[in-house]
Amino acid sequence: MTAPRELEHSDLILSSRRPLELRLAKESELGAITSAIDDAKPIKGVIHTWQAIAMVDPVAGAATLRIVGLFEACPWITSDARELSHDRSLVRTRNSVYALGHPVDGTLSPSHLRAVVWALDEWGLADRYGLELMSEIDIERAVHGRHES
Repeated sequence: MTAPRELEHSDLILSSRRPLELRLAKESELGAITSAIDDAKPIKGVIHTWQAIAMVDPVAGAATLRIVGLFEACPWITSDARELSHDRSLVRTRNSVYALGHPVDGTLSPSHLRAVVWALDEWGLADRYGLELMSEIDIERAVHGRHES
């Protein structure tokens, strides 16, 4: 049996044809999108136990920020975070405004990590970057320290 360990976002990408860095967002990146969010758009709902992650394309020199957490009790990842309120209680994405509950410190749960893997595949980023991603089973095994004989 393998010992359980905390997975990092970067662990989700096993290999790639084109580099893509996946990590927690830096304070400077969060600061760059921090602003006053007006109430013009209705709030879609609350994202609980969230973290801001960065998807960085070092070749293009571009980073997008996403919020990963629980929305309506399901793992959730937003599209590009365009604005984050000063008190970090709201985030505006391309099409929605979400309220933010408490952020999570440390690493995300396996369900959060599976949401990131799902999004990379669903949004076409796995194909675009030629990513080989951890499977759901591999995530569970790494987190819980299980392996098959």
